Amino acid sequence: MKGIKIALIFFIVMFIGDLISTLINGSLVQHLEANPLYHHLGVAGIAVLNVGVAVVFYYGYFYSKRAETRHAFLYSLVLVSVIRVFVIYNNVMVFQNPPPVEVAAAIPQAVKTKYYLTKMVAPLIMAFIPAWLSFWLLAKDHHIKLKDDT
Repeated sequence: MKGIKIALIFFIVMFIGDLISTLINGSLVQHLEANPLYHHLGVAGIAVLNVGVAVVFYYGYFYSKRAETRHAFLYSLVLVSVIRVFVIYNNVMVFQNPPPVEVAAAIPQAVKTKYYLTKMVAPLIMAFIPAWLSFWLLAKDHHIKLKDDT
């Protein structure tokens, strides 16, 4: 259970960092936020969603008896956390050199979402495929037992 706890701590720290780095941009957030969930749920909704994700992944990991499933839960938490590192970096760069509100407002939501998905999310999700496939193939040749000290 050490792995999932470490991944959850990293997930929570990156969520807090993402939240703070988003909110420091003040009124620009409504114009620059690329995550479509922000526009539908707001900050409170995203916070609730993140708590829900953490709980589901923890219990999914805890109750799973297959190493492949546990790997998928861990990888997914780490994936989201790493994406947040890039998001935090971008938010800090905007904070250090903010564009005028008129310029930020002129960027269509579709452009921001496309940038977010193609430049930040897609490369990391594409890495999931060989990571999962190689682990699945490894499990075909080796019996992977879970530790009893979970």
